[in-house]
Amino acid sequence: MFFSFIKFKIIPILIIKLLLVIFLLYISNETKAKRKLIFYKNLGISSLKLFSYLYLIDILISLPFLILLKEFI
Repeated sequence: MFFSFIKFKIIPILIIKLLLVIFLLYISNETKAKRKLIFYKNLGISSLKLFSYLYLIDILISLPFLILLKEFI
């Protein structure tokens, strides 16, 4: 919402979100947070696949919201 209020276009907002997800993936792999992902590894979901799904779900939720928000700003 912050980037939308300062008049960013939708594509740069999605790229910023992608960079944040990549940073979160890196941090989770390099710290003790990796132990918290054991449940997903037991289900057969890799960290990359998990964060990719997270990003896709985020796009599906935020894209209509950003489009709607652009109409009112």
